[in-house]
Amino acid sequence: MKIFIIGMNKTATRSLHQFFKGNGVPSVHWDDGRLARAIRANIQNGSPPLQGYDDYIVFSDMELVGGKPGDLIEAYKYFRELDVAYPGSRFILNIRSPEGWLASRMNHSNGLYTRYYQRQYGGVNEADVLWRWRIDYYRHHADVLEYFSDKREQLIIFNIETDPIEALIERFADLWKLDAKWFGHKGKGIPRQMNASGH
Repeated sequence: MKIFIIGMNKTATRSLHQFFKGNGVPSVHWDDGRLARAIRANIQNGSPPLQGYDDYIVFSDMELVGGKPGDLIEAYKYFRELDVAYPGSRFILNIRSPEGWLASRMNHSNGLYTRYYQRQYGGVNEADVLWRWRIDYYRHHADVLEYFSDKREQLIIFNIETDPIEALIERFADLWKLDAKWFGHKGKGIPRQMNASGH
């Protein structure tokens, strides 16, 4: 049984990683993009998606975004394949308000993250990136909710802005006695100011 954190980045993925890791649950976060690359390659090759990462239980920030062509892998979107390969696993959909999320993404790595997406999207401007991110935000959440509609016991929706960590702890009480002290906000950035149109 694995735990997959399938919210997009800038939704406390690092904080959740540190929470599980601090509680002694083997957890891997991003791994310089190697995690996302491995998951995609394994799926394409017909291998177990987590081959090479078998010793971990919790997986977060499963993406790679870089400046080179093809350096865009959003492996958290492989939740269907991960569920099939690891039946009975639990999936955390960590969410936050869309506008706060967009501002945090814009600020990520002093704007370099946005510029990488501009390249990956074919040289579009920043406003177009934000528009695509908004669409992706709602589409991903809708896809997750639809997929888990008949297996809701596997899905945990955790709003990082409003839900207490104790609510998440309760969902794992059958597995571990988790301590809330390990949950803190990691990697919080100062949002860049968007203009009146939201850009």
